[in-house]
Amino acid sequence: MTERIARSRRLHGAVARAVASLLTEAGVATAPPAGAFYLYPDFGAHRGALRRRGVTTSAELAALLLRDYGIGTLPGSEFGDATSALRLRIATSRLYGEAAWQQEAALAAGDPVALPWIADALDWLRQALTEVTA
Repeated sequence: MTERIARSRRLHGAVARAVASLLTEAGVATAPPAGAFYLYPDFGAHRGALRRRGVTTSAELAALLLRDYGIGTLPGSEFGDATSALRLRIATSRLYGEAAWQQEAALAAGDPVALPWIADALDWLRQALTEVTA
């Protein structure tokens, strides 16, 4: 059990750091992951670009990401933020794989972000962030 917890911690940390890095590269303010289940990025620096897409609230931003990119997030307004704040909660656990064998392989991997399904998901996120913040 102790080993599985340690592997789970390594997996979550590696994937959460990779997602935080993509957010930061896209100019989205993101605190470095410190063990929480969620990242909490702030898209406020991209308010103008988002406004041109009809997005002025975190709920609209979450809806855009889901509708156009299949990326599920939770709007910060659901956690007490002002509706105009462009913050989201993003969980990374769905990136570990859809099938049990993928999740187990991710737990066992020395470099889980290099696994094809995780790398593909990160590439998709990179593309979505590039488009949304442009």
